[in-house]
Amino acid sequence: MITSVRWVPRGHAASALNSRGTHPNAVEPRAPAAPSFSGSSHSSNESEPEMASDEEPDVAEVMAANAAHLMHNRRRRPSQPHPETDDDLLADDPEADEQEQQDTALLDSDWLLLSAAQEEDEVSVLEVYVYEHEEPDHTGNLYVHHDYILPAFPLCCAYSHYAGQCLAAVGTFLPTIDVWDLTVTDTLEPRLQLGAPASSASVAANGSDAAPTNTASNPQRRRRRQQPNGHTPTAAAQPASSDTSHALAVLALDFHAQQAEYLLSGSADATVRCWDLSMGECVATYRTLHTDKVQAVRWNPHHASAFASGGFDRHACVVDVRQADAEHRAQRWRTSDKYDVEAILWASEHACLVSDEGGWVSAYDTRALGDHTPVWRLRPHPKRPVAMTLCPTVPGMLVTGSTDALLQVYDVQSSAATPPLVASTNAQAGPIFSLVACPDSALGLAVVCGGPDGVLTVVDLAENQEAVRRWFHGRKSVGMS
Repeated sequence: MITSVRWVPRGHAASALNSRGTHPNAVEPRAPAAPSFSGSSHSSNESEPEMASDEEPDVAEVMAANAAHLMHNRRRRPSQPHPETDDDLLADDPEADEQEQQDTALLDSDWLLLSAAQEEDEVSVLEVYVYEHEEPDHTGNLYVHHDYILPAFPLCCAYSHYAGQCLAAVGTFLPTIDVWDLTVTDTLEPRLQLGAPASSASVAANGSDAAPTNTASNPQRRRRRQQPNGHTPTAAAQPASSDTSHALAVLALDFHAQQAEYLLSGSADATVRCWDLSMGECVATYRTLHTDKVQAVRWNPHHASAFASGGFDRHACVVDVRQADAEHRAQRWRTSDKYDVEAILWASEHACLVSDEGGWVSAYDTRALGDHTPVWRLRPHPKRPVAMTLCPTVPGMLVTGSTDALLQVYDVQSSAATPPLVASTNAQAGPIFSLVACPDSALGLAVVCGGPDGVLTVVDLAENQEAVRRWFHGRKSVGMS
């Protein structure tokens, strides 16, 4: 089951590797002895004798070794030998080593796709896919490059290119937020854990860790068998302090577009928090915006100090963080009498789009919220929750998806009273839980989607639907020419 997907813009991973002094075409795992990310406890006594062969091996070390071996075998391009090949036979083969480096290289031409999912064996993972798009025949190649084992069922994820780095934040049924460095493979520990008890770690602007903490002894980071409903044991899900952490599951995440160190989070504890990666801590908490679970949060990309949120209380809020007493001066309005908020987007500086679990998408002018009347409403997926995305490189192009497996394309810049339906297509991915448009103009009409079938799918709407290409022709995207 896929719960959340994201694009990583083309070349970001290779750029991040290069900026930290690593060859851009080689993905090197972080040394296992790094103090913040040790997968097992170990003695600081260098002279301690080795364990005798008849002693029982350390369980954590065995798990770490097995997980690293699993991730190594999964990280193969189609041209690599079958995973059952004995690596020992190739250990001293320089040609094999060179071939493996080439096959696992992250190139400037590669897009990365993130998939937060739970696999059939109930293991939760963040999978990092590589998507290769070949011109001029528009063929695509999609495969898993590496993955990270998560401590609980994933609910949301977000991507940041803070200070040239390649970072992914993941929210789960736990109250903490894991931040992973996507250029580091074969690791069991995140780069940073936000909201962890007594955590003082941060992500420095130069890509190094500041004030690292050893998370090996943190019970929240130990891999545990999850319960059938996706929850981990409740005893490990309690935060140290409600002042520094969410109290319940993290349902929504969003990084700031211009100041990428700032991360918004919405939680089942009905709060919205703002985190600063450079400090590794929460810098603002909004406790009274909502009275129930916060399902959606979104920075306004056109107004750097504003964000919107929506929740199970069937209300949406807009907050300007610069204002004194911003929480109490927030704009708040009811979006529905029957349906909870599902997602929020910003179509422009003052146009806020809200989708709900009843299949509606409503547009609001945040300058005129007195009567709470939407500017327009449409219902692309009746009685179904609506995932939606706006194409960053094609102004006005809104794509919606839902459990009916359909992708619906609308033009929200149209002068019509209600945005016209441009095209409708089956994504061939099964029911859709999450949907995101490609951020790059080279593939400006492509979206990635996923859902309970666990099938990550990239759909190029320009090739799939000629009507889409004709309708949006000339709107910025280079791919439209």
